[in-house]
Amino acid sequence: GKPPQGTTRGKLSRYLPDPSGGATANPQVQRKSRMVAPGQTESSAEMSAQKLFDQISGRLFHGAISTMLFQEESMEVMRELPALRDQEMLAGVFKDLQLMAFLDTIPDSYQGQEAWLPLLKHADLLEGIPEDIKVVKQGTPVEGLFVIVYGGVVATHVRDAELHLEGAFEQTAARLKAGDCFGITLTEKGSFSEAASKYTYATTEADTVLLSISADLCERTLVPIVRAQLENRVVVLKSTRLFARWADDDLREIVPLLQVRRYRSNDLIVRQGEPASDLFILVRGTCRVIKEIHVPTSCVRRGYVRTTA
Repeated sequence: GKPPQGTTRGKLSRYLPDPSGGATANPQVQRKSRMVAPGQTESSAEMSAQKLFDQISGRLFHGAISTMLFQEESMEVMRELPALRDQEMLAGVFKDLQLMAFLDTIPDSYQGQEAWLPLLKHADLLEGIPEDIKVVKQGTPVEGLFVIVYGGVVATHVRDAELHLEGAFEQTAARLKAGDCFGITLTEKGSFSEAASKYTYATTEADTVLLSISADLCERTLVPIVRAQLENRVVVLKSTRLFARWADDDLREIVPLLQVRRYRSNDLIVRQGEPASDLFILVRGTCRVIKEIHVPTSCVRRGYVRTTA
């Protein structure tokens, strides 16, 4: 898949280079392919190994970023004005979204259609972002959550102690491909990290398409969902004998510590003899508890068959 050709200059203007020729990056920071301290040299063997590694990883990465993860129908929906995107259209976009890897990295509370349809209705599709554009810049506030639909982004880090040095280098922290996300951090408690991207850049490594969701939209949409789920979990805790007499305010204090875990049929949850590190509350389904009984050989009578109970 080739990247879409359509673009909206207004939405992209804050990421594109200054038409007057101004630099978009910190002039004190120069990108280098390897981390080399001032005055340090590398042996020819080390340089050859590093060059080979860069070639292999680069080929693998560029192969991964050349995939368009939205169907053309979904692209057309997201190009429409928010008022023209109906629930049925957005449900189709959500199906494409469910195939993306980033959903596994965010809290379970935010993975459902209930959360994403309102977000998709008001999200921006940023198309035609060229290579080497800094979407997140050093020292600037993170504007929202960015999902990579096509292309790739390299996240780099500049150490605090070297910002004042001439020729400070950027250390690659992560290489993100289509299906990954970056920007604000979503937490189970309904809070969002909007701190400045201190000493960090997120730079496009190829022609890129991003789905942009503002931090304000995330907060307005997701916080009510988190609060409703918090109250539901208080009810679940209250229904157990262990927490039945606890006050609701006390239960709300421990609800953020809960984690939702899903198990398939015949999955092993705990094993006899291993240290117990968690308290499990069964919300839905059934579990079979098996205890192995060891009978000394001297106590085994004729006809006894070793089994479990």
